[in-house]
Amino acid sequence: MNTVRMESSALDFVQEKADEIMNHLAWYGELTGTEAELVLRDKQDMTYLLRQGEKEGHYYLTYVKEGCSFTHIPFTVHPTLKQWFYRQGYPRFATDLKVFVPEIMHAEEADCIPLARLVRE
Repeated sequence: MNTVRMESSALDFVQEKADEIMNHLAWYGELTGTEAELVLRDKQDMTYLLRQGEKEGHYYLTYVKEGCSFTHIPFTVHPTLKQWFYRQGYPRFATDLKVFVPEIMHAEEADCIPLARLVRE
């Protein structure tokens, strides 16, 4: 019974995080890396968008770096630890996207610019 409760709690957390990202200002959904780069073209440094990864529960943060290059960082939800998770050299975790996005971009929150979608689905 305890295992079932833990699994249910983990699933609830994963759904909570899915809702968090899909309601984020910079959520673009199913976009390829190339499409993300086209959307971000001519945007200022540190402008970013969030998009779906290849698997359910996997995501990418794509952002403009140094004016003309793009960075695509994969990340996911760690259901056991109940945190957002990515690995760049060593594991990094955060409880919400407000903290996590600047962590991924190695920047201050004020420097990270979400690219808002004009039309929501």
